[in-house]
Amino acid sequence: LTLTDGDITLASGHGIDFAATDNSSGTLGNELFDDYEEGTWTPATNSSSYNTGSSTGLYTKIGRIVIAHFSINFSGVNSSSNSICTITNFPFTNGGAIASAGSVRESSNTGAVYTTRIGTNTTTATMNSMDNVTNGSQRTIRTGEDYVGTLIYVT
Repeated sequence: LTLTDGDITLASGHGIDFAATDNSSGTLGNELFDDYEEGTWTPATNSSSYNTGSSTGLYTKIGRIVIAHFSINFSGVNSSSNSICTITNFPFTNGGAIASAGSVRESSNTGAVYTTRIGTNTTTATMNSMDNVTNGSQRTIRTGEDYVGTLIYVT
């Protein structure tokens, strides 16, 4: 098949079948690549401790794998001791058998690092400080900072 211009469009539920490839383990039940998608999503929080300012999200879905990038700015943090935040509205439910993790970086010069963890059967992730400051306590999420992260999970 040679195309000089245009796209190949497949009917819904169909895709590229890799069944001719040798799978020596015999454990795969599906060798059909039938989904690719790119889009945007709006990260938010469901906690009254955080007021979301600007937020943007981009995602790429390849088969069952979702790569979700986001940037979120908090216009207000109601408690100075908060080092954990819940981010909601991820574009797909984590349908994997295990939770998935990613990372977030604060945009300031200190560049604090946070982990994100999305549990199974949810579109919500927990962002938790993993940096320690000089007194040994966790960093707090701060008003006016941009937090930029990536989370990869299975849908």
